[in-house]
Amino acid sequence: MIKVIKPDVLKDWLANDEVFLIDVREAAEHHAESIEQAKLMPLENMTSRSIPETDKKIVFHCRAGIRSEKACKRLNHIHPELTWHMLGGGLDAWNKAGFKTIKASS
Repeated sequence: MIKVIKPDVLKDWLANDEVFLIDVREAAEHHAESIEQAKLMPLENMTSRSIPETDKKIVFHCRAGIRSEKACKRLNHIHPELTWHMLGGGLDAWNKAGFKTIKASS
């Protein structure tokens, strides 16, 4: 099952340590700006084996939501019994909501 969540839900889950957040963008994008707790796992290298076993909710994000949706669909095809979450609107929505990110210094 794939569920789309809003930035405020992700923020609450992060604050309560309920989530394993995966950034599916490329390394340069992640380095330029990221959500603090996000772990980098580029979509092109992702397999079901690269996803850690955890009791936490797994949430994917990218810049706008397209790559995180692809990640969810790929994994849902392999493991339809699990719930996969994606940040609707991605990092763009997170920023629009006014939430903090880490930015590389120029």
